[in-house]
Amino acid sequence: MTTAGGVFREGVWGAGRRARAALSIVGFCGHQLAEVMVPVAVGVVIDRAIAPGDPVALAWALAFLVVVFAVLIVAWQLGDRAGTRVYAQGEHALRQSVLGLALRRRTRRPAGEVLTISSSDAGETAGFFWVIAEQAAAATAVLVACITLLLIAWPLALAVVIGTLAQALVVHAVSGGLRRRGYEAQRHAARLDAVSTDFATGIRVLGALGGASRAADRYVAESTVAADAAYRAEKAAAGLTALNLLVSGLAFTGVAVLGGWLALEGAITVGGFVTAMGLAQTIRGPLQSLGYLPAQIAAKHGSATRIAEFATEAAGAGVAAAAVIPTLSAEGIVARVRVGGRRLDIAHGEVTGIRADPEHIVDLAHLFGGRREAVPGELLVDDIDAVHLGREGLRATVFAPLHDAAVFSGTAAENIAETIEDAHLTASAFDEVVRRLPAGLDERVGERGLRLSGGQRQRLLLARALHQPQRLIVLHEPTTAIDPITEAQVAAGLAEEGRTILLLTDRPSLLSACHRVHDLREATRD
Repeated sequence: MTTAGGVFREGVWGAGRRARAALSIVGFCGHQLAEVMVPVAVGVVIDRAIAPGDPVALAWALAFLVVVFAVLIVAWQLGDRAGTRVYAQGEHALRQSVLGLALRRRTRRPAGEVLTISSSDAGETAGFFWVIAEQAAAATAVLVACITLLLIAWPLALAVVIGTLAQALVVHAVSGGLRRRGYEAQRHAARLDAVSTDFATGIRVLGALGGASRAADRYVAESTVAADAAYRAEKAAAGLTALNLLVSGLAFTGVAVLGGWLALEGAITVGGFVTAMGLAQTIRGPLQSLGYLPAQIAAKHGSATRIAEFATEAAGAGVAAAAVIPTLSAEGIVARVRVGGRRLDIAHGEVTGIRADPEHIVDLAHLFGGRREAVPGELLVDDIDAVHLGREGLRATVFAPLHDAAVFSGTAAENIAETIEDAHLTASAFDEVVRRLPAGLDERVGERGLRLSGGQRQRLLLARALHQPQRLIVLHEPTTAIDPITEAQVAAGLAEEGRTILLLTDRPSLLSACHRVHDLREATRD
């Protein structure tokens, strides 16, 4: 999925969607075929029933019209229902792919930009299916109309062909800039989303530091750039639409004039003239759709290119080894880390504490979590350098969540693990929270866990960490919002877990429960 074509294939023809996509396209093509057959049926009624005054022929012709309209309605419903499934599943697959890459790989993209790529860009790209279905149906209508007009009078068919080709060539010639403008508009919109997300996330901190006005000025500047890019893209699209309408209108007028002249000359019957005029009117929409093709491709191609660039970036960052999965060293040491010239061992089955200045604690949390690059020899996991492990291998052994890890909308159980173990709930003191919740583990915690207090939320995150399968659990200040009594319960629970746990903290109650403590405050100052 590192090219725009690969992204389109994933979003349109992904596994399990090809048959339904083909069914949808057949439905839309059948609908357009029925649309074209309506003026044909009317012309036949005029020539075969009304002109000779044949009531039997009229009855058969009306019955045929009823069948045509039935096919028209059913074919549309079939195409729309199947197409909606294909589009929704394609958008979901692209969104999951982007979010999966963001979670599994290292990316420097801001969260807001990743959100834009996984939402609006994924939707735009998956929408390419509608372009394919619409263009297939439009081509069917024009083709059948040309064949019908060829049977009535070949000059009419030739006029439609010439008009279609002229329209396609003219629109294609002027649509080159639209693709570039569409891409730039999407890029600036993603940048604006990134800035706004950062602004909203840090608004309280910015206000406390007196930086809210500067952040607001930056947002206004980014918004102005994004608005200008969007205006240029919309202006180009509007110009292309006007040109398309002009060319298709001229083509329709030419066919109508030619049909009228042939009827006056007696080259075609009255029914043939009615059919020709009806077909010219019917295919006006399909002709416009065919003319819009370059603009539609430009809009979708910009979004697909952005997804492909993100996938390429994420794949390149994750190349750091098809993850070597380490095994427990012979000495029973799970990990070794060097800080300020000191080597710190983290033994299997023990709770180890590291006390240091806040900035160094944060740096260690990022190191164990794979959120920053390790220096060769800085971190060894079971005697394998983290540099060679790569992010995948490190995360297979070490679970080091962010201090303010996300709590998702849903139930408490859904935020912890698929299978809940009571021992881990007790160790994290979350069992007390469960007893107070009206629905227990089935209680919904609200968006970002807002229905929980700060301490309850931290205990939920701690319970989630203890349910992880990795051999080493790294906890960065896990009890800052918990009262001292509960914190002491948590400390005792962690000591009784029997897991290999590294506590990055300066909380005395937690450090007192550790089997060994490394105090680096003086070393890190040096």
